Amino acid sequence: AVESGEIDWQTGVGDAAAASPTYYEGKLYVAVEHATPSGSVVVMDAESGEIEERDRRPTDHPHSTVAIDLDRDRFLFGSNDGYCYAWSLSDRERAWRYDTGGDSKAPIAISRGIAVVPSWAETVTAVDVEDGSRIWEFETDDMVMCAPAVRDDTVYVGSHDGNCYAIDLATGEEQWSTPTNGWITGSAVATNDHVLVGSYDANLYALDREDGSVSWTVEGRGDVTSAPLVTDDAIYYAERAPEESEEAGMCYKLVAV
Repeated sequence: AVESGEIDWQTGVGDAAAASPTYYEGKLYVAVEHATPSGSVVVMDAESGEIEERDRRPTDHPHSTVAIDLDRDRFLFGSNDGYCYAWSLSDRERAWRYDTGGDSKAPIAISRGIAVVPSWAETVTAVDVEDGSRIWEFETDDMVMCAPAVRDDTVYVGSHDGNCYAIDLATGEEQWSTPTNGWITGSAVATNDHVLVGSYDANLYALDREDGSVSWTVEGRGDVTSAPLVTDDAIYYAERAPEESEEAGMCYKLVAV
């Protein structure tokens, strides 16, 4: 319970549930890891925690949060076996799978019927949500384990090559790229004017959405791997504890000055 912090229910779903659950109409959709290694997706009652359905389609550890497209009756996520999997939302039947060629660990973004899928194959791929066909593939210089953001028909995503990219949603053409001094994982967040990304160089970056120029940075202690949370009056984000250090990782609140 939010008010008290007491546990309302607790349900064992597998060996690990590393993905965040996705809520829709009283149900939770959760990607689950099994030690074999294998995986599954479960549909749970959000009020009771009861598992209503399970599909063991993934063949390796999935920890990509389930994405939902109501207009096209789909829910989907990526897995360490390299595939993006999709089911129909209405009857939960398997729809398609797309092979990215590398572990697909990060959450998928959906916009205008296009699923934007990051992969350790050093690619970001646009896949048709309805039938699973490839629309375009964008190559980076290293693995991609950053959740993309889509705003105004532009994809924003980071890579282990240290760059944040802006990619045209319709064509897959690069609009700009901006380097940082470390891996970019976690999640890109797009606001009206900026793209926020954290880097393994301990900085949170605010990049201009138009040209990718650096508007400002804030340096912390450890690797910035969380998705920044933007409110009306502040930005919140967290970091990992610094490696080989007794210092703790921090949670930050940024305000305008």
